[in-house]
Amino acid sequence: MPETMPQIAAVIFDLDGVLADTIDLHYRSWQQVADDQGIPFNKSKYEQILGMNREDSVNRLLGDRIISAELKQDMLDRKNSYYLELVKSLDSSQLLPGVADLLAELQAQQIRIALGSSSKNAEFVLQRLEVRHLFEQVADGHSVTKFKPAPDVFLKAAALLQVEPAHCLVFEDAAAGVLAALAAGMKVVGVGPPERLSFADLVLPSLAGYQWVDILSKLAASNVSA
Repeated sequence: MPETMPQIAAVIFDLDGVLADTIDLHYRSWQQVADDQGIPFNKSKYEQILGMNREDSVNRLLGDRIISAELKQDMLDRKNSYYLELVKSLDSSQLLPGVADLLAELQAQQIRIALGSSSKNAEFVLQRLEVRHLFEQVADGHSVTKFKPAPDVFLKAAALLQVEPAHCLVFEDAAAGVLAALAAGMKVVGVGPPERLSFADLVLPSLAGYQWVDILSKLAASNVSA
C-alpha cells in the first residue's frame, strides 16, 4: 500500500442498505404514511430521502404542504410504528451478501467496528440481525442532532472508538452518507450504483465476493489514481 494511503484502524458501517436490505422496509413504511395522507409517492421520490433522518424525510415528503406540528409528529410516529412491525421479520439470514464474512474478517484482524446511522432504531435492528455483539460502538439518531450529510454521526462513532477520522473507513449506500463521511475526513466505500455514489473513494456493487485485502488494495489503487 502506498504511504499516502492512511492505515485503516476502524470501519464504520451505515445500516440501511449496507448491512441489510432494510431499504425496502423503510420504503413500504413511508409509502403507507404517504397513502394515509393522500400524498403521491413512489420509489423515485424515495431515492430523494435515502440516508436522511425521519424528520428531514417527512419534510421532503410534504414539500410545500403546510400541516400542523401535531399531524407532522403523528406521521413520524406512524412511520416508525409501521417500520418496527416490519423489522420484526428480520434475522441473520437477511444480512446482505458478503456482510457476515467481512464482519468476521474484520474482527479476526482486530479492526475496530462501529455503526454510523441516522436510524433511531439501530440497536433494535442490529439485535434482530444477530450482529450487535460485533459492533464495539453504535452512533445513531439518538447520538447527534445534525444528520447526514452533516458528518456528526461518523465523527461521533470515531470519537466513541477513540480513533482519528483519517484512520476510519466508512461503508455507505446513500449519497448523503458518502458526503457525510467525506466531510468527516474519512475514506468511504460506496456500496451500490456508481451513478449515485461516484464521488466515493471506491464504489462496489455489493460486498459479496470481496475480502478485506481486496478492498484495501482497490482503495490504495484509487488513492494513487486520484
